[in-house]
Amino acid sequence: MRVKSLHIYPVKSMQGCALDGVVLTEKGPEHDRLWMVTDENYRFLTQRQKSQMATIKTEVLSDGELRLETPDGKAITLAPPQNTEIMNAAVWKDNVAVFDAGEEAAEFISDFLGERCRFVYQVPDAKREADPEYSKSGDHVSLADGFPLLLTNTASLDALDLPDDITMDRFRANIVLEGLEAFEEDDIHILKIGDVEIELVKPCSRCVVTTKDQKTGEQISKEPIATLAKLRRGTKGVYFGQNAIPRKLGTIKAGDKVEIISRKSEPVRQLAPVKLSYKRR
Repeated sequence: MRVKSLHIYPVKSMQGCALDGVVLTEKGPEHDRLWMVTDENYRFLTQRQKSQMATIKTEVLSDGELRLETPDGKAITLAPPQNTEIMNAAVWKDNVAVFDAGEEAAEFISDFLGERCRFVYQVPDAKREADPEYSKSGDHVSLADGFPLLLTNTASLDALDLPDDITMDRFRANIVLEGLEAFEEDDIHILKIGDVEIELVKPCSRCVVTTKDQKTGEQISKEPIATLAKLRRGTKGVYFGQNAIPRKLGTIKAGDKVEIISRKSEPVRQLAPVKLSYKRR
């Protein structure tokens, strides 16, 4: 078992970046989802409302600045704002302390999306709690939906037998694992990568974003949701991958060996028993 690939998403719902190595902080991978697009009332916007966000390339430069590039070649480079007025931005039911990135950034995003928007950056020392139902007191998260990490397994994607154009980038994972059996991630509690330990706390319920091509933003079909609805339906939707929380921090690299420290003592409660149409390897 090893780490096949590592990914960060500097801006919530824009294109991700594949990296050779990432530093895990308590909020998740360094630079992951610290920026976000909002409407003029500072409520978060994602590919759920604006599919074309998938087409905006992101890059974190060596000095920590963020570079964005739209498909027509327009680009902007932004330094993380600081010492400006702290605003509250809504991510689901949370109010998150953010800095507004200013008018130039807002105009760049607004012109591309065709709607008046703001562009914000999470205040570095802001404490946003992870989903309390599945986390511990003191667990924090960036501007991600609810947890610091998302893990997926290549064998699980293979087992779904989806069309070739449904690739792992649809699931926007931070850590992609290989060498496990299909859906073995459902049974793992704690895994170790180098000196880092990660707790897998909850199956990840999937939304319409997975049906969008992560390069073009286009939705060609209802896959993978249609197949997941047949094979991976649970009490709160359909599931693929595991939400996770880092317990021992450090650096992990693509190719690192993965060790299972412990497994869950009970079956995953959110996922109803389903007979899957794949053969275990």
